[in-house]
Amino acid sequence: MTARPTSRAALVPAVAAALALWFGACGGSGSTGSTKADPSSSQLAGLRVDQDADGQGGGYYDGDDAEVASYGTPASAAQARAIASVVKSYYAAAAAGQAQRACALTYFVDAETLPESYGQPAGPRWLHGVRTCTQMLAGVFAHFHRELTVPATVVAVRVRGEHADALVGFSSLPAGFVRLHREGAAWKVDGLLASPLP
Repeated sequence: MTARPTSRAALVPAVAAALALWFGACGGSGSTGSTKADPSSSQLAGLRVDQDADGQGGGYYDGDDAEVASYGTPASAAQARAIASVVKSYYAAAAAGQAQRACALTYFVDAETLPESYGQPAGPRWLHGVRTCTQMLAGVFAHFHRELTVPATVVAVRVRGEHADALVGFSSLPAGFVRLHREGAAWKVDGLLASPLP
């Protein structure tokens, strides 16, 4: 993966645009864990692959997805189960509009800094004025409610030190990945929602 930026505020316009474009592609989502770099066909049944049309097809990943497919190392079975459980719980909370529950699964740096960044003019208009993690996620979950009604399916997990990427599949959205960060002994979601593959 590319280096993770230190300036969260600088990411706000890009992330907001990516979320809007990605979710604008369709709607919907699907939970298992795997340590495979390239998911098996049985894991992918009913899921859309990377459909950004900027690389060669033929697999779950396209030609420019190497930074996601080869990030870190495959998670151990225990890590994959723990991370898949966090992702599943986070998306269940999102589907139910349970922002407070989702905030408890959010990496503390995001919970503290993203509301301030997204609540400013650089953030989406529909999040202006948010001051807390709960307000921010309530706004995100409400805005993308239709797309969040089906949970994400975790098809692979890769780990590098205190960071992890969970590759997620959806029934009607292109494949993406959820970033996570270890906070003490627990894994927490490091962002708002899954990011699209490059």
